[in-house]
Amino acid sequence: MYYLVLPSRCGGSLATEHFAFRPVEFGDFAYAFISAFNECGTLPMLHIAGVGRFIISRDLGVRLLVWLGGQGHARFKLPNLSTLTHLIPLARRIKCSLGVCDFYGDLTLLDLARFRHRLPIEYRVLPTGPTL
Repeated sequence: MYYLVLPSRCGGSLATEHFAFRPVEFGDFAYAFISAFNECGTLPMLHIAGVGRFIISRDLGVRLLVWLGGQGHARFKLPNLSTLTHLIPLARRIKCSLGVCDFYGDLTLLDLARFRHRLPIEYRVLPTGPTL
């Protein structure tokens, strides 16, 4: 499924603290993109559930911002405890402390669960393994 990522003030089918996600059919992408730009005044990003998030520049070029394929580490604020019931079966490990959780596992499954269950989580993908 394709989603336009907009500021939370613009509204969408799934809203988090900073972003709102509007589903869009690929055939209607140009119309949805232009109408979202007209309504919100900012260029939306494109989010493909389970794949990644892409930035669309002013010259309509597309570049990858975050790749969600495979195993990884993501950090998010826990909105409520019922959110964990959807995420525990998907993770290799989940660590929570003071309302912030670290998810270790398949990021594709995490992203798909977020949209399937309408979980209002906004996560940040963190590097895994050795970094420079």
